[in-house]
Amino acid sequence: MANGDFGLGNESIIIKSRIREVFTPHIPVDEITHFFGREDEATRLVSVINSPGQHILLYGDRGVGKTSLAKTTCKVILQKLQRGHFFEKRCDSGDTFASIFEEPLEESGIDLSFKEKTNTHNQGGGAVINAGFAKADLSSKNETKTTNSANFKPDSPSWVATQLKSLSGIMLIDEADAIQLDSDKKKNC
Repeated sequence: MANGDFGLGNESIIIKSRIREVFTPHIPVDEITHFFGREDEATRLVSVINSPGQHILLYGDRGVGKTSLAKTTCKVILQKLQRGHFFEKRCDSGDTFASIFEEPLEESGIDLSFKEKTNTHNQGGGAVINAGFAKADLSSKNETKTTNSANFKPDSPSWVATQLKSLSGIMLIDEADAIQLDSDKKKNC
């Protein structure tokens, strides 16, 4: 074999050097100490994020550092300027508008779980006939069951904004282009 034992010798040297703790090209940077060269972009993000009602859209080719820039900036803001929650949602093809906001809504006290309630109503009456040599029970019983279910899903940006208005923090939605349904990508008020 050209690499010896499947390259295990080289891999052992790499592990001992701990280079993969510093050089992580396939994992977004999320610590300010590892984030260099994007200070101007980060400064603009801080300015916009810190302005009430403002939103940011970062776009570009894969692997250029959009997620690293967003995560690092958000964490710095929450550590140094304001306090609050950091919600990060990395979207995939199974996500919907509702699934994107599940965690912050639950943090706000909104229960989005499936609920089922069953009501039972018993009604009846009866009579007993006893003729000495024979006895008969003529009672009847009627039971009605009603099942109601609710699977609450947020479907409006304005409703979500109203529910989250008292929650302090920043939400990072990553890979939003992976969402499949156009109706979820383009929600109206």
